[in-house]
Amino acid sequence: MRELYQLSNLKREISEQRERLERLKQQSTTISCMNGVQNGGNPADKVGSIVSEKVALEQLINQKIDEYWRMYVELELYISNISDSFIRRIFRMRFIDGLSWNAIALKCGGNQAGNGIRMICKRFLENN
Repeated sequence: MRELYQLSNLKREISEQRERLERLKQQSTTISCMNGVQNGGNPADKVGSIVSEKVALEQLINQKIDEYWRMYVELELYISNISDSFIRRIFRMRFIDGLSWNAIALKCGGNQAGNGIRMICKRFLENN
């Protein structure tokens, strides 16, 4: 079950790393716009350090994106092999789209509550 959540967690991690990269870009722009030396040190050294960190972070993000797509394909293959279309829909909405159980229940319609949808998923996993 834990592996099923890895895709949505990895998606969040990529998003967080992209935010971090954006902050680094802003820092480098701020430092490179400075003409004088502030608090000692060389602005060029600070920019160089930030640029190195940006490059490393961009590589890490690209690796995570590759990992995300590998996991996506694996998860999609697993879900595609589920014979019950209702359960396939539940799995896609939960583990690929990252929807809450209540949101899934609303999309599925009928009399299902979020907890009922969660139990359908849990029973499927216990029996397969």
